Amino acid sequence: MRNPNSLIILKIEESYVKNTDYRAVLCDVRFESEILFTQIFSSLEKMYTQFGLVGYKMAWEVGNFPVAEFLILKAWLFDFNLDAEKCCEVDEWRRKVSSNKEFELLNMKS
Repeated sequence: MRNPNSLIILKIEESYVKNTDYRAVLCDVRFESEILFTQIFSSLEKMYTQFGLVGYKMAWEVGNFPVAEFLILKAWLFDFNLDAEKCCEVDEWRRKVSSNKEFELLNMKS
């Protein structure tokens, strides 16, 4: 599931329409994707600990806590199997992860 060799390259350049020769590099960084995902997860975990799922919505006027993204990142970081259950429906787009697995992952201490 993990690819330790995946690298994210972020390069931001400033340019002008009137002067096509002008290019100034404002940012040029490279980092492993695992570092980024770990930082995002840590931020989400801090928000979850501070506000909770419903409290987050009550504290902010817009937006819900991104619980699905939080659980997917947590599963990725802890090698937790979040495979969908087999459904008896014919629609392949319907995928459900066991609620017990979701709660187990949510309650897992990091």
